[in-house]
Order: sequence, then structure tokens, then C-alpha cells
Amino acid sequence: MLTDFNFLPLYSKDKDNLYVDFYKICMENSIKYDRITGYFGSSIFVVISDALKTFIEKGGKIRIITSPMLHVDDIQAIIEGYKNIGEDLFKDSILREIDELSEKFDKSLDLLSKLISNNYLEIKIALFIGKNTSSYSQLVHDKIGIFTDENENKIAFGGSMNETFNGLSNYGNLESFSVFSSWENDRDKIRVESFKERFDEIWNSQSESVITFDFPTEAIDLIQSFSSEKEISELISEITVPLDYNFEDEMLDKWYAEKGKTRRKIRKHQKAALDNWESLRRRGIFEMATGSGKTFTALCAIRQSIEKGEIPLIIVPSNILLNQWRKEIEYIFEGENVSMLLCGDGNTRWKTEKLLNIFTDLSIRRKRVIISTIQTASSIDFINLLNHSEKIFLIVDEVHRAGSKTFRNIFNIKSGPRIGLSATPKRFRDTEGTKLIYRYFENEVYPKYTLYDAIKEGNLTPYRYEFAIVELTPKEQEEWNEITKAINKKAAILLSKNESIDSDESLDRLLIKRARIVKKAQGKTAAAISIIKKYFKVGDSWLVYCEDQEQLNVIFNELIKKGYQTYYYVSGMESDSEETLKVFRAIGGILVSIRCLDEGVDIPSVSHALILASSTNPREYIQRRGRVLRKSMNKSISNIYDCITVPNDNFIDDQYNGSSIIKSEIARAYNFSENAENKISNQYQLKKILIKYNIVLDIDKEGGYEDEQ
Repeated sequence: MLTDFNFLPLYSKDKDNLYVDFYKICMENSIKYDRITGYFGSSIFVVISDALKTFIEKGGKIRIITSPMLHVDDIQAIIEGYKNIGEDLFKDSILREIDELSEKFDKSLDLLSKLISNNYLEIKIALFIGKNTSSYSQLVHDKIGIFTDENENKIAFGGSMNETFNGLSNYGNLESFSVFSSWENDRDKIRVESFKERFDEIWNSQSESVITFDFPTEAIDLIQSFSSEKEISELISEITVPLDYNFEDEMLDKWYAEKGKTRRKIRKHQKAALDNWESLRRRGIFEMATGSGKTFTALCAIRQSIEKGEIPLIIVPSNILLNQWRKEIEYIFEGENVSMLLCGDGNTRWKTEKLLNIFTDLSIRRKRVIISTIQTASSIDFINLLNHSEKIFLIVDEVHRAGSKTFRNIFNIKSGPRIGLSATPKRFRDTEGTKLIYRYFENEVYPKYTLYDAIKEGNLTPYRYEFAIVELTPKEQEEWNEITKAINKKAAILLSKNESIDSDESLDRLLIKRARIVKKAQGKTAAAISIIKKYFKVGDSWLVYCEDQEQLNVIFNELIKKGYQTYYYVSGMESDSEETLKVFRAIGGILVSIRCLDEGVDIPSVSHALILASSTNPREYIQRRGRVLRKSMNKSISNIYDCITVPNDNFIDDQYNGSSIIKSEIARAYNFSENAENKISNQYQLKKILIKYNIVLDIDKEGGYEDEQ
């Protein structure tokens, strides 16, 4: 009997086991269970199965009042008095929910079928309409329950918990509820009777503010199609699990990319980010480092979007990523008849045949995905052909690119859900571009995922960082000094006029021109050859980053002369770029490249990176470091080599002490060292350089600039 137990006045999931401490006791000692809940799912049986067995053996009966998932327009149609329409809308909504549940909880649906067929379970659907039909409506989100034992003793509870897996399981949401008994005191007894009267009023369609519908016959027929010849007790036994069972995998299954039992499992930080994004009206920026699986995270959101009847529009920064995303979409939707439209990289039918307009036509009932390069998506023709709609789900990969003046036109795309992906979404020395990005995507999505997180959790390899010192030639130093004077003069003029120095194009050009002196310092060629000669072994896979074609040619030719297996890779190369990467992945060697391999290109076998084109932009550090830290078979640690450029002490101008060179170079080296295995020895050497030049370095303030053209 319920009276044999001492119940707490309040149960909370952070302090109590809601099932063991309350739900199981009540169900095993009752013969009636009446419940009003915002949501009900057969997944609840995975949690309550063992208690349900005792309840059914005693002839217990469950009555549930719940609400279906409806759109605002659907609700309004019901309020206006069209009950037949309402029944149809409820039916369609419930049929969808049952279909979705069948993929995850097929055995519990089988049990649900038996319970309904044998009159152990009865469900009614309800909609709150207020005191009159013209008021604003909502779903019935009351969450109350009444357990009744054989002697008519009652336990009532009310709180935040739905009758779902998430509601009751310890792996679901944080929930709490208050409890009242019919036998302990008069005040509790009144509350129990009030709960009972409220349930009966709605169940019997006597409420003026709640419309009640019987569970649709079509839905019952569909549920019963899952029925088997097994007895209820046998079905309950099949889904009964130990009380300490880890439901983590089931909880993570809300988000997935491909279907099937062997599908990839989403990680905790990915699930948390998607859950938070969903709570932010599905708009936000995902700041996730290499190794975080940000592409897979977005694919899970795309899967959900497709199921909702939306049209994902994926915008990428390069032709390589266009084809990588194409392969991902083909993989996760294999055999599902999802149409795909490519825009860019020679794919012109979106424009010549106006396929973009057709693909975004909402009257066409077909699953589809659009993938475009940012160069194409930001064009006037693309924007004009697109049918802008809340049904467009916009995903921008490497979203920092969108803030540049060249590509900002994509912010004219009117869409519903939005995701911006980047390890470093903020633009350096471009306040305006950064504001536009964050204004368009509206929210920062947490948790963010850092490089430290990825290494700590084993998603990236640990690494060592080594650097060589390269001194500017007298000629390079003189050119640096002259440009520095021009920069100082230009900045002084802007400040005297109270104009921003962050967005002045002529100042940017001077900064870029000066930085390239360091990036292309002549001494880097000899330093690169020396590092490769010292550390390269046959079978290694090295990636060498160069500043431009001129530097690439010099390094490439020197390596070829010395007999190294060397490849070069630049965007727009006449030879087959994919074939070059394929051979390199297969047999290794040295791949000499410009920045076109920075963003999102996966070559996990790369174990060594040599960075000659040294930027002050932290985004570049993260991207380039990430390329070499990818996990691969027989690769336990990665190696990064760098060239730090210092002034030519004999040719420093009297008005200039060379501190700008040192600050930007050491800031980058500190960043690389921070998570390296040999951090302490590196930073000791870097401090010696700072002391030599009498420089105090504030790492947080040594920013870079955007150099995208």
C-alpha cells in the first residue's frame, strides 16, 4: 500500500533518483495512474519497465492526457472552431511522432501497442485555448500525476517532469516535483483532491478552456502494427534494464548524421552545443577548434533540418571544401533520395538553368541540399535567384570569411536557422566585419571547444614545437624601416582626424607589404633546407607552408635538387590537385603549399609541418597547427617547425628599434609553444630573445590582421 512509505515533500533529480525513490515505489503499489503531461513518449518504458510489470500484474490502468507537437497555424485553425480540422492536425502530428519513435524505441512501441490493445493504457489529446476562442493558445503543459492504490489512498505530484525518457531518466533534464498524500494531513488531502478533480474535468471534456480529443484511430492502428504475439510480461522483460544502466548512448541519439545501427555517435560537447543552439532559436556561431568534429556537428543539424522539410544551404570557402562537403552529404543521405545542387568550382547550372530558383521553391516537396563556394554565394546573381525563406537553413563554414568586404553580400540572405562554423570567428583588425558576423548569426553557442580540449581528450595528437632564428638581410631591414615610417605617419594622420585605423585600406596594404618582408625573408630557404635535412626520414609526410608562388618555387626546386620526394600544391593548379593529394597521402614525402591548405583540408598522415609563411594572425596558427595534429595510424606525436625572423642589428634605423618584428614573431611562437610537449624549454628561449631586445610582450594584445585577397 502507498501508506507503507514515507514520501518526501519534494524530489529533485540532482539530489534524488526520481525513478527508484519515487516512481517505482508508487507504480508497484498502485492500481491506477492518472497523468497530465506536456509530452508523452513510449521511450518512458525503457526507464519504468520493471515497475510496470508489477503494476500490470495487479490489473493496473494508466490514463494519460498529453499534447502533440503542432505549429502555431495549426493551433489557430483549431481555436477558430474547426474541430474536424483539429482532429486531422492532431492525427498527422501524432503519426509523425510515432514514426520517429519507431526508429529509436521499436520494442517500447511494441509494448505500447499491447497496453492500448488490452485496455491497460488510454490516451487523450488536449489543447489549451484560454477562456474564450479568441485568446492566445498554447499546448497543455500541466505536469501532474495521481497514483491510487487498492484502498483508494492517493499520492499526487506536480512539477516540471514530462512522461518521457528525458523527464525521468537520470541522463535527462534536471527535473523536480512536489508530492502530496491523501492520508497525512488535511492540507495535502485538499491538494490531492484538487489534482484529481482537474484531471477528471479535462478527461471528461468538461473544461471551458481545454479542448479534449480522443486518441486518433489511425494512430492506434499504426501503433498496433508494431504489435507481436508475445505476452505483455515478455515484452516488459525484453526492455527491462538494470537500475544502474548507462543510458548515455540513447541520450546522445537525439542528434545523428547518417542512419543505421553503425552510425557515428555524437560526442558530449557536440550534443551540448547543438542542444544550446536549439534553445537559441537555432541561430548561432560554433567556435570549435580542429579535432572538435565541427563538420559532423553541423551534419547532425542538417539531418534534423532535412527531416523538418527545410533546405540546407552550405557555404564553403574553397573548391576543395565544396567537394568534401559534397562527399559528406552523399555519405549520410545514401539511398535516401536527397537531391544536391553544387554552385561554384565550374558548376554553373544553378545560374544558366536557374536551378537555384527551383531548388529553393517551397512548393516542391522533395529533400534537397545546396552547397556553394562563398565566392559564388555572395554574387548578386546568386542572391537574386535564391528564394529567400524561413525554410532555408544556412550553414557557413569558416564563417570568419563572411565578414570580409568581398563576401559580406551573403548577409543579405534571408533564412531561418543559421550556423556559423570557425575555430576563430572573430576577424583581426576588422571590428566592422566581426560585428556583421555576430549580428547576423545572433548568438555565441557554448560550449566552445579549444585545441587544449582536443589534445586532452585524445582527439588530436600531442606535438613538439621547434624554431630556427632567421635574420633579415641589410636590404630587407632597410625596406622594413621605410615602410614602418610610412605606417607611423599614416596612423598619426588618421588619429589626428579621429578616424579608425582598423578599417583603413591604405594602412592595411602597408601592413601587409611590411609583413611579407618577414614572411619571405631570404634566410628562410637555407633554414628550411637545414631543418628538413636534420629531421626528415623516408616515409615521413611533411607539409611546408610558403607565402607565395615565388617562395614556393625556390623551396620546391631546392628540395628536388637534393633528391627529396617533393610535391607542390596551389589553388588553380593545372595538374589534378586531388591526384596530388591522393599520391601524397599514399606514399608520403614533402608537400610544398601556399595557404590554400589552411581551411578544413584533411591529411591526417601529415606528421611534420614546416611553417615559412609566418603570419601574426592567430587564426592561421590554429588552422596550420590543426592540419598536422590530426590523428592517424602509427602516429603518436606531431612535429611543428617554425622560422622566427629577427631584425638585422647592424641596420636598425635610429628612429626604429625593431620591436615590431620581435613582438609579432614571438607572439606567434608563444602561441605555438603553449600546448606543446616542450613548452618550458621553448618559452625559456623566447624570453631570452625578449630580454635581448628589452621588450615586454603582452600576448593578448599582439593581434594580427586579415589578409584574404
